Amino acid sequence: MCIQFNRIEVPTTSFSNDFREVQKLDAATQEKVAVRLLSSDKLYSDTRYLHMISVGKILQEGARAQRQLRTDFDNQFSGSASNIQGKKLAELREFVTRMSNQNAKTQTLSTHLELAFFIKQELTSMYDMYLSNQLSMLFSPILQDALHQIDERIAWKDNIFCILRYLSIITQSLGTQLKRKEYDLIKRDLIQTYGLQYLVLIHALEQVGILVVPDINKNASAIKTNETNFERLKREFNLLQDDQIINVVDPQDIYYIYYQYAPISIRLIEKIVFPTTNNIQDVMNSLPGITFIDTQQVPMELKRQRHGSTASLSSLNKTNKQQTQQQQQQQQQQVTESKVTLVVFIGGITYGEIAALRFLADQNHDFIIATTHFINGTNLMKSLLDVPILPL
Repeated sequence: MCIQFNRIEVPTTSFSNDFREVQKLDAATQEKVAVRLLSSDKLYSDTRYLHMISVGKILQEGARAQRQLRTDFDNQFSGSASNIQGKKLAELREFVTRMSNQNAKTQTLSTHLELAFFIKQELTSMYDMYLSNQLSMLFSPILQDALHQIDERIAWKDNIFCILRYLSIITQSLGTQLKRKEYDLIKRDLIQTYGLQYLVLIHALEQVGILVVPDINKNASAIKTNETNFERLKREFNLLQDDQIINVVDPQDIYYIYYQYAPISIRLIEKIVFPTTNNIQDVMNSLPGITFIDTQQVPMELKRQRHGSTASLSSLNKTNKQQTQQQQQQQQQQVTESKVTLVVFIGGITYGEIAALRFLADQNHDFIIATTHFINGTNLMKSLLDVPILPL
């Protein structure tokens, strides 16, 4: 499956026989089907900003509503033509209105249900297992459990990119506890199991800091007292939500994007755009690499303005000049600047970060995103390779 620029390519054989028959798809001649996700699609427009759990509930509600509409039609209008003619005009009109409103969402319901079923099959139980292990490593990391899990995954020959992502979290969260000997043993097992070509990838991940190589010269006292850079970032940026209950239907924070984890890039944007009492420079200093802050003054002629609410119709009908002048003064006070922030992601942005920025945009602030690529954990790692990946 390929998802790019609101366009999904799905193998024809992944659709059900009934769907292929209705859409007139021939699995023998068409290898893939391109499905366009358009904002004019009512169902897609209602679900595009939601968490995947909420999307599943909306699809279920749409299917139940369609089934209920057919049941109501059979109960009210089944039988002879005389039964239908005997119905009141108001009843017929009400049912047609219900049918029209429902059809606006159900025209593409079958397509979205097929796509959701296909994606659910792609995300096997392995996905849930890795997600659970990664979250446990972020909240309460235990070295021996982590080593056992990664040895077991290598023995089962899981997807190497999933293993490397899990290993990166281990090195980030347990950097002071993980010994160099244990880290080198994991590298050796990976290379022996998956092939020598992945040594280039592991070296590249170490160079960019995704994999933190344990210091061979660290002593026991440093292990107990030193705080990892990731632990410091968790505290400074409030990256984790300790509460196990996250409301994905009505979220109150960007934690819901990654199941109790807030992306650090969006937390940084949030602290800059919506400043608190903390000094932003102190927060920036906790980030790895070189950082700087430069403030530019926007000329008045370039500032957009957003007007507040206007007066009610009843007040506009009043002829008292003094009241009219007071209303105009109030309207002028309600004129506020429309704040727009351009956010540039060099190297790529994930769809989760886009969803988090959409959530922040609900706070009367507009964001424009400029990026070089759309990335995820897998294609980010593949981009670091100097040689093509061999099929596993």
